[in-house]
Amino acid sequence: MKDFIKFLFILFLGLLTAVIIYPFLHEAGHSIAAVLLGAEVLEFDLFPIPSTLCNLVNMNTVEKMAIGLNGLFFPIFFSAAMLKMVGNSFWSQYISFVLNGISLLASIISFISVILFYFGKPIENEDVTQILHISPNSGMIILCLTVFLTIYLIIKIMFSKPIQRCLAYFGMKNKTKSDTA
Repeated sequence: MKDFIKFLFILFLGLLTAVIIYPFLHEAGHSIAAVLLGAEVLEFDLFPIPSTLCNLVNMNTVEKMAIGLNGLFFPIFFSAAMLKMVGNSFWSQYISFVLNGISLLASIISFISVILFYFGKPIENEDVTQILHISPNSGMIILCLTVFLTIYLIIKIMFSKPIQRCLAYFGMKNKTKSDTA
């Protein structure tokens, strides 16, 4: 019964991170970049659909791109900062894993968005599509950034050893080849 309660808490925390924490950090990333670059944040919503509306009238193209891309980068920065400040407890590692996993999916979606944009099939209301509408020539830069980010996140997730951490949390041992021989 104790393991079932642990499982339910892991499930709850994972859903909370995916549905509330990640969208908040994503939209906060846009808002923080906007404020730091001198734009006005007009609206910040989490429900029903997460969105941030900023007044970008006096922003140049690079500033607009930075605001648009910071939604992708901020959850990753937050995850790394959280691990530095809180430490490597199971729960901080788990939240970091979920944030990085969703960020990995977002990075892949951003990569696909660039490709689809140039094939005339843009994903509307996707951050990268919005950037490409502002600066159509920035596609190669965004492709390179998303490839780098995807590789970085895959490596980061692999080295965090989430399966071993979960097995250890439940008091189980990961079987190795030497254990089965």
